[in-house]
Amino acid sequence: VSAVQKLGYASISINSLRLISRKKKGADRHMSDFDLVLSGRVILSDREVEGGFVAVRDGRVALIGEGAAPAARERHILGPAMILPGPVDAQLHSLSQKGAEGFAASTAAAAAGGVTSIVDMPYDEGDLIASAAAVGRKAATAEAEARVDVALYGTIDPTEGPARIAEQAEAGVCAFKFSTFGTDPKRFPRIPPALLLACFAEVAKTGLAAGVHNEDDAFVRDSIALVEAMQITDWRAHGMSRPPMAELLALRGHPQSEACRAVRDKLTELHKLEHFDSAAGGVAAAIVNTRGVGIPNLPKFGEVL
Repeated sequence: VSAVQKLGYASISINSLRLISRKKKGADRHMSDFDLVLSGRVILSDREVEGGFVAVRDGRVALIGEGAAPAARERHILGPAMILPGPVDAQLHSLSQKGAEGFAASTAAAAAGGVTSIVDMPYDEGDLIASAAAVGRKAATAEAEARVDVALYGTIDPTEGPARIAEQAEAGVCAFKFSTFGTDPKRFPRIPPALLLACFAEVAKTGLAAGVHNEDDAFVRDSIALVEAMQITDWRAHGMSRPPMAELLALRGHPQSEACRAVRDKLTELHKLEHFDSAAGGVAAAIVNTRGVGIPNLPKFGEVL
């Protein structure tokens, strides 16, 4: 159960719907109670349907077909234009800085770019999403403000350990997120190796997935100090403070390689390493992620959570 379902939104993959040919099954298609029909080149995950249509009823995709389109209160014939499943943006920080954005702005921007679902990070300023109560508060905010579908990550407060993972899953988070770098001790805390393993064990019981923000804490802090000493404060500062070695050390046999240690354990079969900044880190993560580390519960292209 995703947080989006808690908000009452539809849960549907248009690629899972049966593709109907009106020419062959016209008797099945004598329906005129659709709100909207779009006709054009329908792009599915496994094929392209020339002369296809998508029919919508009550805000949900009700039918995908080819041939003559059914009647509807609103129709748009788009010719060669492509009709695509709505993408999912699986990493947003809508509430990570109070007053900076919020769901109204982040989801409006998503909608403007064609994104129909977002998955929001748990690192909210003043309200770390680490309990069922926090999940409920954030879901209510999203319901009031969001302009596209929303799902939520959960995490933990290191002082509480993994005790609240199960209740967050029950409350509707779609996945969990942990960090090996401590951006902020309260809002974005570092999860040390032993605690990370304990969290993975609890997440595995829920059947959900967990992602790891994968940076070597000590190396990044040393790099930040070097950048500050050079008095570089413009756009270059972040990248310079996180060179490729920050990711590689967190992946390999370094004493602080939390993610790498966890991947060696069978408890982590549902988990992944994510959002790398360097080619080397990406290649290393790909190798790790293909060794039995999947993301079956995270959103896929074409799905509305």
